[in-house]
Amino acid sequence: VPGLLRASCRNGACCAVTSEELRAPLPDEVAFTSIYSRNDGIVRWRACRQDGADHIEITASHIGMAVSAPAYRAIATALAPRGA
Repeated sequence: VPGLLRASCRNGACCAVTSEELRAPLPDEVAFTSIYSRNDGIVRWRACRQDGADHIEITASHIGMAVSAPAYRAIATALAPRGA
């Protein structure tokens, strides 16, 4: 973004800690969910199946996920307290 962000904000020393943390695996006690679609058309669905994740497959296009009832149900399920 001209006048707001520089390439060094993504690749420079100012983001080194953040970049390192993003590459690190999640701690075992942190649950995470992968919601994916084989019909995505942009992201390969196999790339969404991360080790340690709860996997929820829906049927939606990449953009369609933003308005997909199954996607929102999957998000609600992922955010619900465990054992609820």
